[in-house]
Amino acid sequence: MLFCSMVTIPVASAQDAPVIVPMADPVTPPARPDGARCFIIKNAAPYTIMGSFRTNFFEAADGTQARSQTNFRMAPGVSEEYCTYGPFYSGGRLEVILRTIVPIFSCFTVAEGEITIRGKVEKTGSKTWIECR
Repeated sequence: MLFCSMVTIPVASAQDAPVIVPMADPVTPPARPDGARCFIIKNAAPYTIMGSFRTNFFEAADGTQARSQTNFRMAPGVSEEYCTYGPFYSGGRLEVILRTIVPIFSCFTVAEGEITIRGKVEKTGSKTWIECR
């Protein structure tokens, strides 16, 4: 089980603060007794995937804007459990970013149950995605 690490992002002024886009708010998934939300990420693509999970921004003790981020690398067919304490986006969501060297897919998905990475190889390259909820 891995927990998210904190990444501090300095913000020059309130004008530069990140803009959070509100999303439809389904029922927020329940947390464990210690407050963490856990989920399984599964790589159903036929190749190794790298990516990150990011929480919503929060104000750090020194007043700067910060967020937690966990990076992962998964071989085909592998499933792993991850837990995080947030803060979450609307509806208990995390941002998920899939990448090679550069980001290739990003979405916000509910941090519960199983999150499955899909992918297929085509003549012109590959397609990789998550059906975010």
